[in-house]
Amino acid sequence: MNPSLPPALDRNNKLFTVAVMGGGGVIGSGISILVGGSVYANLYHAARGRISLPRDRDVLTITAAFAFFYCVQAFSSIIHYSHLKSLWPLVQYGPFLAFPLIYARVAISRRKALATATEVGFVLGAIAGFIFAAIEIFWIGASRAEGLSGNQGPFAVVNAVIYGGCIVAALRHGGAIGVTSLVAAALAAGTILMSGTRSLWPMIVVAPVLLVFLYPSEARRFFSPKRAAIAGALALVIGVFAFPLAQDRIAALLSDYDRVFVEGKLDNSLGTRLRVWETGYQLILERPLLGHGPDKADELMGGYTHFHNFLMNAWVMSGLPGVAAVLALLVTPVIVLARRRGGDLQKFGFALSLLLSTSYVASGTVGIMFGHDILDALFIYGMIVAAFLACGDDDARTPADSVSPKGGGREA
Repeated sequence: MNPSLPPALDRNNKLFTVAVMGGGGVIGSGISILVGGSVYANLYHAARGRISLPRDRDVLTITAAFAFFYCVQAFSSIIHYSHLKSLWPLVQYGPFLAFPLIYARVAISRRKALATATEVGFVLGAIAGFIFAAIEIFWIGASRAEGLSGNQGPFAVVNAVIYGGCIVAALRHGGAIGVTSLVAAALAAGTILMSGTRSLWPMIVVAPVLLVFLYPSEARRFFSPKRAAIAGALALVIGVFAFPLAQDRIAALLSDYDRVFVEGKLDNSLGTRLRVWETGYQLILERPLLGHGPDKADELMGGYTHFHNFLMNAWVMSGLPGVAAVLALLVTPVIVLARRRGGDLQKFGFALSLLLSTSYVASGTVGIMFGHDILDALFIYGMIVAAFLACGDDDARTPADSVSPKGGGREA
């Protein structure tokens, strides 16, 4: 960090990162308030010359993908205007347009320090999320855990990202930190199971497989027989806790399948989803090019807020540009950061981008992706952290660095 800047900015960056990267399950919409509020705080700091926008070509490429996503939503809102509510997406998706501004604030910190804050957030989030889910299931008596996300789907997505992040921390460090991170990963896996969100369950296998390929030498060094035994014991204990719920969810799916495809009845979860997809398909055929507008889901489907498939949802709402925008948002950071994974922090940044995109695709295949405040906030800030770890330069100095800011002390 540049010594001319107030130390509070750097300290708050770390605390902010811990809260946003690990807090989605237990502080819920609090992370969206943090990310949204940071836009205004960073405008203030930019106006005082304390931060400056990124110039790295790869960061600007990712910025362009986020801006394209926002512009498509805004354009669709305007051309499909029918009442004031039609313009809500211009505000709702505003943080996507603020990617470079939030990045500029993050970039005043050292990458290693921010990587540590990210890992601390993941570990604390895994522990807190598991405790919250266990209380919901075994004390309150809920059928599925949802934390303070208010919805089982976003709760599972948040914990899928946390789960993968804890595995990365275990592979990067080894030793006591690695074992602690491995235990936290096991707890996050249990939380995913307790959410009952079946579409995210595959991430319990997919995430470690992806990360072992990305960290092959670290995996060989870390997984000793003793640690494998610890992981196995944890998996067994958590499996015992989560098995009844998982068994019920699988039985419900099989029952729904029989009712739909054997009895021809659609009055169940699977049947409802099939009806939603049929409606979405017909709506796409009606307006394939520009869609129906990003705020029209409840009107078109009679109360549902999305089409339980991210491509269909984008196509119905914003047409082909919407499909292009959401794919660019998911793919661009991964492709760009894959080229920058030469060092430890660069590899961490790429791994984080891969975990985010994979978890969101798993959710969006049959559920929600973007348009939910918690999921939007986590994706935006998570990709900013990933880009900074992969592309940031701790020794870079910009004109803003030479400005001695007025005042100091406690800063937002």
